[in-house]
Amino acid sequence: GSVASNDQQQLLFGMQEGVCFFDPLDIPIQLPLSPIQIRKFTTFHSGELPLEIDKQVYGLTQLTLTYRENSFRVEFSPSDYAMDGLMEFRYQLKGFDDDWTDIGSEQVLNFRNIPCGKYDLLIRARQKNEGWSDDIIQLPIIITPPYYLSIYAKALYALLAGGIIFVMLFFYHRKIKAEGELRLKKLEHQQQQQLATERL
Repeated sequence: GSVASNDQQQLLFGMQEGVCFFDPLDIPIQLPLSPIQIRKFTTFHSGELPLEIDKQVYGLTQLTLTYRENSFRVEFSPSDYAMDGLMEFRYQLKGFDDDWTDIGSEQVLNFRNIPCGKYDLLIRARQKNEGWSDDIIQLPIIITPPYYLSIYAKALYALLAGGIIFVMLFFYHRKIKAEGELRLKKLEHQQQQQLATERL
């Protein structure tokens, strides 16, 4: 094959089937950024039997985990696999760490012992050596507390504490009242004795 250029600065390539030509200025300098997709979400159960469980991620808009699933791994990739290796990523687990963490071309995030609460996992991308995209993938994650730290349990604890304080105050008040009555009776008894002594 042969190569040539014409007056319009088009490149011409001679092939067996004919001539192929294009304008190099028509080639985009910056490729469109491929959207990010979460491919896999794996939780690690804590306890006597450590267990690894994959969660369904297709169509996922929010993820609710138990307090035993507070260690997890998120795997993601660009939708266009041709962009794999050409992109860099950063993430933020909002509510836990409000700073962005750059991870280069790594596409796996590991989180360990995240406290119970509500979080937003944010992931953004860019082509290498370009500016960060404004498109951010967001996945709300809720880690529920154990039953003994739930809102209902805390309300029950508050009621119990209030009941105990009420009972303690009630008995303290009765004790003070009884001591006052006893003192009064003693004083009356002393006065009666004194009166009896004076009569004699």
